[in-house]
Amino acid sequence: MLNMRKITKMEEKFNQVKNDLTHIRVRTVYACRVCFQETEGSSQCQGNRNSCSGWSTSPQWTAHYRDDTDGRAGGCAYFWKIECLTGV
Repeated sequence: MLNMRKITKMEEKFNQVKNDLTHIRVRTVYACRVCFQETEGSSQCQGNRNSCSGWSTSPQWTAHYRDDTDGRAGGCAYFWKIECLTGV
């Protein structure tokens, strides 16, 4: 049989867990997009040097991407990132 002391400890632990759970934030991802930034400013990489795709709620493969420079040495260097919209 449980004595009052054990019951009190169990209630304290339960209240602590309940309090911890109320402070957990749940973040839901609503949409994401892919962004890139051309980093060298080379004349081979003309166009938008910092661009993002549109927001997507249904992830799919992108269209084919070809970085076709003009045959000169060098090329294009990019940074890529994924941005997502989240909520609580």
